[in-house]
Amino acid sequence: MNKKSIFLPSIVAAYAGSVLLTIPGLKTLGCCLIVPGAVVGAMYFYKKLNPLLPSFSVKESVKFSLMTGLFIALFSTALDLVITLIFKSNDFTQSLPEMEKMMAEMAPGPALKDAIQLLRAMASQIELTGFSFLYAILSLTGNLLMDLLFALPGGLFARNFFNKKSLNL
Repeated sequence: MNKKSIFLPSIVAAYAGSVLLTIPGLKTLGCCLIVPGAVVGAMYFYKKLNPLLPSFSVKESVKFSLMTGLFIALFSTALDLVITLIFKSNDFTQSLPEMEKMMAEMAPGPALKDAIQLLRAMASQIELTGFSFLYAILSLTGNLLMDLLFALPGGLFARNFFNKKSLNL
């Protein structure tokens, strides 16, 4: 059997998921619904490209999860950075004053002053130039951790769903 590559379905579903993740109201649903849903979508597209595929193995579902999670993290970070570059503002710069207040209440001390100074420097770089290298690295790291972690349950759910569906046919 000539199976098609998993790259195209993963890229298409990841791009759709990352576009949804850039919408401010939907950003909070990213870890719980959008990322696992994108993996389900990628596996659905793959199943449509390979109709003779009997079922998904655990190894294949983990591959889909990791590929789609990686692409979502890369695309959503890139889109976030482009939007930040255009508008010279983002969620981080908007919420920095509240973040400072919360941090001051939780852990007063000299380390807090250094952390707040670093955060202010990142925010001022974003507001002046639209880009902060440190923000880009931290955003990519956070997106990689969250998206890869939450893509795995989506892949395992999709495996069970599509395998059960193929048994019923």
